[in-house]
Amino acid sequence: MSKADQEFIELSTGKVSLTQLEALTSVLPLELDLIDADGNFAWYNQTIDRGMTDELNKLIGQPIIKRFPDTAKWMPGMLYAFSKGKRNTAEVASNVDGQRIVTTYAALHDHQGRYLGTLVITENAEHIADLLSQHRFKDSTVPDAVTGASSYESKEYQQFIDHFLQ
Repeated sequence: MSKADQEFIELSTGKVSLTQLEALTSVLPLELDLIDADGNFAWYNQTIDRGMTDELNKLIGQPIIKRFPDTAKWMPGMLYAFSKGKRNTAEVASNVDGQRIVTTYAALHDHQGRYLGTLVITENAEHIADLLSQHRFKDSTVPDAVTGASSYESKEYQQFIDHFLQ
């Protein structure tokens, strides 16, 4: 067992080991970047699609504009608004290499309201658009994974399960 397996982070909703946290952030279907309270690029998650890149590692600790140069005109104003509590989120939709991308910026504050930084969440929205075009949400009886409130005996549920067993 490694040291990371034995070290835990206690959160208000439970605890996770450092190894679990690293694994958790690597399987998310989105990219996460952390901007610290001083406006520097502090962290990113390593995903299968993005992998760990030497370019990103070199930018850790650098001003965030070096990570996102095309945001130089508006990023400082947004971070200022976040730090002063004037705004908590912002979303930007873009088209990158023919892919629809949604980037959400979320201000991070502690329980006393102190600004801790900004989380940048970048997600490829193509799969969501595909699901919508297939009407996968229309009259769905797929079980609710959170509450289990939906019927588990339905034909649609069996088709849902069969899809993943193929």
